[in-house]
Amino acid sequence: MDSWNWGEFQKREGERIWRFGIYDNEQLISIALVIKVKARRGTFLFVPHGPNVNNQDTRNNNQILETLTNKLKEIAKQEKAHFIRIAPIWKNR
Repeated sequence: MDSWNWGEFQKREGERIWRFGIYDNEQLISIALVIKVKARRGTFLFVPHGPNVNNQDTRNNNQILETLTNKLKEIAKQEKAHFIRIAPIWKNR
């Protein structure tokens, strides 16, 4: 749900998408596919199964979510989205 091909499929279906990489000291530590969804309950930004974290060290997860959320808030205002849905698949530790 967060692969490059899924993003390409969404674009072909006419959906608006964004792809993000989050870096720590020039090292890619997380990626996220964001899809603008138009639904009955309102337009929203969706991050399916992401953000995807590049390492097993979960200490950065809060910082990654904060960084991504700040950017998504900007996009949500521009796109007139009603809410943001982030659905990571992370192990509990």
